[in-house]
Amino acid sequence: MSMQMRIDEMIDALELCQPDRAERFRVMLEAIGTEMAASIAQHYDCLHGDATHEGKGFAGLCAPFRPKYQGQPFPEPELWGYLDDGGQAEWEDQAQDADLPPLPDFTCTACGRPEADCSANPCPAVIADREA
Repeated sequence: MSMQMRIDEMIDALELCQPDRAERFRVMLEAIGTEMAASIAQHYDCLHGDATHEGKGFAGLCAPFRPKYQGQPFPEPELWGYLDDGGQAEWEDQAQDADLPPLPDFTCTACGRPEADCSANPCPAVIADREA
């Protein structure tokens, strides 16, 4: 039988036996996570924060995402599985922030629906474009 450890568990284990190395790896992994978050946020046209390691007892290595515009719907049904309890409501509350710019009034050039509608429930042309 082998032992399988997730990245967060490995960082926590290294903090016990080799704290200097744990810190070095944590910094590298947070930088990678922040770059990954930036790519995801760019794809879904939302905002992100830096990735941080909070220990396996909390959220582990993670990055926050939030709306970029007032009234922006939560992106893509395939991301819904990553919402924690209350995440949808928190997103919707953040989307009401008066300091956010209004949702642009763009329309999808493929289907003619408002871009926010097509982003939340993509038309076949948008899906094909994202897969390319």
